[in-house]
Amino acid sequence: MTTELGGRQDLTVQDPEAIHRDGSVPFEADQPLDGHRLTGAADPVDVQDLATKAYVDGLGAETGDLPEDLGDTTVGVAARWARADHVHAHGELGGDELHAAATTSAAGFLAAADKSKLDGVAAGAAALTSATPAALGTAAVGTASTAARADHVHSHGDLGGGSLHSAATTSVAGFLTAADKTKLDSITGWSTFTPSIMLTGGSGNTVPQYSTNTGRYAVVGNIVFVDVYLTGDGGNEGAGTGIFRVNLPVTAGANHPYALFPCGTAQNGSSTMYLLYGKIPGSNTTIDLNYLDSVTSTAVFQGDLQNNTTRSVRLKFFYEI
Repeated sequence: MTTELGGRQDLTVQDPEAIHRDGSVPFEADQPLDGHRLTGAADPVDVQDLATKAYVDGLGAETGDLPEDLGDTTVGVAARWARADHVHAHGELGGDELHAAATTSAAGFLAAADKSKLDGVAAGAAALTSATPAALGTAAVGTASTAARADHVHSHGDLGGGSLHSAATTSVAGFLTAADKTKLDSITGWSTFTPSIMLTGGSGNTVPQYSTNTGRYAVVGNIVFVDVYLTGDGGNEGAGTGIFRVNLPVTAGANHPYALFPCGTAQNGSSTMYLLYGKIPGSNTTIDLNYLDSVTSTAVFQGDLQNNTTRSVRLKFFYEI
């Protein structure tokens, strides 16, 4: 401190309780400045040094000095502070990715390919399941909360009684039974054959010849349907009293009709018509022709009943094999 000596300050006499400008006596308590400032201070060096406004202002972000991009967490070493309203850019990872994509073992960002998959999943769909799909059955909306894999396969399933489908009936559509399949397989389309004509018994026989000599037959189960067409002058006119006989395409069975049965018509000339009846003899390989000569009787259809150039025989009949 200074002492008044003879009207002036004596700076050579020091008070041991005074603050010395050389810093040899420190403060021993807080010192109020009563609204005044300390001026002319140097920049701080030690951690407890006071800092001037100019020094603190110099630590702030400079114009154009942008904050660092987001990245790996670090304490940082910069000596300047950031303004309260600063914003960090997002930044990118290696490979120009902002975030690592999620994997089955690590969380991450959703990849574009995975987003496409998710967009194809219906709302409310659940995770895939490895459960065996239900067997086919009555149609139902379903209540399961899990989704089925795209390549899943349903088993066919059985109806009651172990049948995969109900068999068809005459009134309800359904599956074909083995028995019905056997019946269908026994039905063939029309097959062709060449009828052989014979005159048996009698005398003076000449077998008539026809310009058209065709035959066809179809087998349905154990029944044979036959269609024979003989017409036109193909050469010899018929002669003699022998019975007109035509071969069968398939040998008849034991239950073939031995009695006469209607089997067709014949023509001899433009105005003579015959209503034909047939009978299969014991050889089971031919049909013998008769005709209705009155309301109550038949007669043998002989070769000489086909002696006109305008002649024909048309047979339509069936028999059992």
